[in-house]
Amino acid sequence: MARNCWDSFIGMPLPVLVVCATTHRLLHANVHSESFFDCHQNNLTQMRWGDLVAGVDDEVTLMPGFCPSVTYRSACGELRWADTFVSSLEQQDGSQVFVVTLHDTTHTRTVECSLRETCHMFRVMLDSADVLALILDNSGRIVYANRCLTDLLGMRGRPLSIQLRDFLAKQEDVSPSEEYSCALSTATGDVVSVLWRKVALGDASGNQKAVALLGTHTQ
Repeated sequence: MARNCWDSFIGMPLPVLVVCATTHRLLHANVHSESFFDCHQNNLTQMRWGDLVAGVDDEVTLMPGFCPSVTYRSACGELRWADTFVSSLEQQDGSQVFVVTLHDTTHTRTVECSLRETCHMFRVMLDSADVLALILDNSGRIVYANRCLTDLLGMRGRPLSIQLRDFLAKQEDVSPSEEYSCALSTATGDVVSVLWRKVALGDASGNQKAVALLGTHTQ
């Protein structure tokens, strides 16, 4: 029995599918494809490639090469994501097939979406709060300022690659203490006194990455 040109791919510990280059019908799916698509191998080979790809022309995802974060649809209708590598191979009879290897990125994509949603909710919350809030990186550069602060300092619409000390009425560094007060120059030229509370922001290992400042006006 002749050895298929794609046999060396099938044993890979990743979902691998073989697609006819002309009809886009699935010719073979390895066992790892079953868990990714929640579908038995025999059922997968009754499908066309377009049945699995969600929201994009199947011609786009069957171009030889690398295609990151392609969206797929499982048998139960759930969306899955995978970095996709397509190889074009010629069989003994001269026909062409595409061997498609998938690297499942669904978990990473789901976590990233959850983090973006969480960041958006915190941003909305801080922009709605009647407090001054900003985040400084370790060099003192402002990387986030809420609406209350940007309105006060006239920063709205301006790039945030500026230093907090640019707005200090007196040229002094940000105090290392947890609570301190300073005078800020507003957009109208007035000087206001602000009481800040400092919160260190670090990674999971405890390394400080930034500093958050929450402030209120003082008389």
